[in-house]
Amino acid sequence: MYKIFAGILFVMILLVGCAKPDTAQKHFENFEAAMKVKDYDKAKKNVDSACAMNHAQACYADGQLYLHAQNKPSAIKRFTKACEFDHALACAKLGRLLMGSSDIKGGFEALKKACELQDALSCAYLARLHTVGMGEVIKKDESIASEYHKKACMIDKEFCEQNK
Repeated sequence: MYKIFAGILFVMILLVGCAKPDTAQKHFENFEAAMKVKDYDKAKKNVDSACAMNHAQACYADGQLYLHAQNKPSAIKRFTKACEFDHALACAKLGRLLMGSSDIKGGFEALKKACELQDALSCAYLARLHTVGMGEVIKKDESIASEYHKKACMIDKEFCEQNK
């Protein structure tokens, strides 16, 4: 009897130990599925969980939701987190939001990171900023502007053809 009990207990411990915890990716997939069926409460719960688990795409999506709800401070927090995990679009969005809220230095740094992460629009925006200059933070410098413009064109040739 003891051997049977010990065997059952061993199998139970093994099964419990093998149970997979929720992953960030699973929460993000649940978020996407909930959005498709317009279950916004479930979607929000899952995107928050995925972002809390450092899923960059989830933090970016959550930032977009906050932005849609006109909650810029929360959107900025989510975009910042996604940008920290090298999400180029989050860095680009963060840069534009910060520039628009008068945090020129923070916006400039986020845009630089987005450009480094191969976001052509951010590189083009940086080129424009260096063309006109913005006080002490962004010096007017045609050679730097030209380098950012070249980088934007290297990343996205079609973009440069459309914006000659």
